[in-house]
Amino acid sequence: MVTELDGCTPWDMSTRDLTFRFLLDGDPTFTQGIVDYTSLDVDSMGDYDDSGEVEVGDLNLVLFNWNEDGANLPATWVNERPAAGTAVAIDQLNGVLFNWGNLSSLAAVPEPATITLVWLALLAACSSAWTCSSAWNRPR
Repeated sequence: MVTELDGCTPWDMSTRDLTFRFLLDGDPTFTQGIVDYTSLDVDSMGDYDDSGEVEVGDLNLVLFNWNEDGANLPATWVNERPAAGTAVAIDQLNGVLFNWGNLSSLAAVPEPATITLVWLALLAACSSAWTCSSAWNRPR
């Protein structure tokens, strides 16, 4: 498959041209490595409707199809469908509940407010430690 980007020179995406070699501890000979060209799947467990977030739509899919065979699920159940012969049960409910609010496409990144609170806590701890050590070191 040849791909072209903004009129630039095309490149062949089917060629697996990246290789690497590495040394194992205590072994002086190089070992040939394997580069895996698969795409990264970032689906979050519990995002059954593929909305990008684990939310009420996923919970509704589980509850409205409770104990239903995986073969009979609606087309809106896109991700992690139970196999035919397997009923929708506690595993799917846990998938929603334990991942509630998670985004499928983003890694876990702390909220700015969390970072601010951590900095304030560190500042208060350092300030308290400095004040206490200053009180102990005062001439009497």
